[in-house]
Amino acid sequence: MNGVTRSKSTLKAQMLKEKTRRMPIQSKSLNTGSKKMRKLTGISEQLKTKNCRTVYNVLLASSTGSAEQSGRPKDKIYLATSKWKSIELRVTEALNEAKDNVKYL
Repeated sequence: MNGVTRSKSTLKAQMLKEKTRRMPIQSKSLNTGSKKMRKLTGISEQLKTKNCRTVYNVLLASSTGSAEQSGRPKDKIYLATSKWKSIELRVTEALNEAKDNVKYL
């Protein structure tokens, strides 16, 4: 019996040691995830500001007008608006992933 008790206490001590060894890694991951989430939230909020929306709407309006009127090629404006949407989508996806990481860590 004494050997069984000793092996259980040794096992518990090893498990506790392993758990405390992992804690700093989890803490670093949580801090990194929180920092990333804050940065992405800031970027996302900035993309939603009135100034950014106005710039996007002007680009969008420019791309729908005739190319002869504006003197600018539509394809370049279209590429700018599509790239804008792509960036917004990537920021949103990264933000959602960062939120999930913080939530589950």
